[in-house]
Amino acid sequence: MVKIQQLCACGCGQTPEFDKHYRQNKFVKGHYKGEVNHKWKSGEIKHSNGYILQYAPENRLSNHQGYAMQHRLIWEKYNKASLLPWADVHHINGNKTDNRIENLIAMARKLHGKITHPIVDKSNRSCFQCKSKTTGINKYRNNEPVWLAHPITKVKWLCKSCYQKIYWRMYQSG
Repeated sequence: MVKIQQLCACGCGQTPEFDKHYRQNKFVKGHYKGEVNHKWKSGEIKHSNGYILQYAPENRLSNHQGYAMQHRLIWEKYNKASLLPWADVHHINGNKTDNRIENLIAMARKLHGKITHPIVDKSNRSCFQCKSKTTGINKYRNNEPVWLAHPITKVKWLCKSCYQKIYWRMYQSG
């Protein structure tokens, strides 16, 4: 029995290979991407972090699968400009799927982080010595506020600057 070889289903004119069970594949390897794929859903998928990805394999913003974040594509197309590597596009209303151009604004990544993840001290603490409600931040631990225990009593809280003053006095006195 002679099997008739079929052409690739994407229309490229090439002949697909056979699998280990001697069945001919429908596509040449790598040709089932995009619209010809059976899982194709108009080129949009929702990413696990909430953003919408759009199929744009020719775009420089796309990943190895050919998808790019839709809000970045929309901002670049509307403003006719390229986003720099240190730029982010912020959703003004906080909804990651609302990609209307009036809801998008480009900004530096550092500023975007400060807007989306503000440092809020939920402990309602105040410094035992200067009565300040603010203190330094620990940039190595998600920019959380630094409240330090009093070096002698270990019960009262100090801001970073008062702690350093007390610790320095203790160090000098020996």
